Amino acid sequence: MNQYSGEVFDLGYQHYEGPREGRNRARKALYMNGVRTTLGLGRGSRAKILPVLLFLCAIIPAVLFAVIAVTAGSDDALPSHSEYYGLEAIILFIFAAILAPVLLCSD
Repeated sequence: MNQYSGEVFDLGYQHYEGPREGRNRARKALYMNGVRTTLGLGRGSRAKILPVLLFLCAIIPAVLFAVIAVTAGSDDALPSHSEYYGLEAIILFIFAAILAPVLLCSD
């Protein structure tokens, strides 16, 4: 029969001695960590590919519509605001769906 045994290690945990910066500092730290995580900052180049591609997918239609507006000179060739925001909303939903699990549980 197997005999179970356990050991207790003193890892030397110490209490925090620094300044207490409050809830706003904690919110700012979480926000900045989320921005760094979603944009892949501080990681390799492979982690930055998806955020850059989705950013370009969001920016290219706006640039194209601006170029069309300047060259055509009329608003008839442009989509309405609701059509444009519908397109952008789809891109943002895809971005959020891909990155929300990473923000919630980074494993």
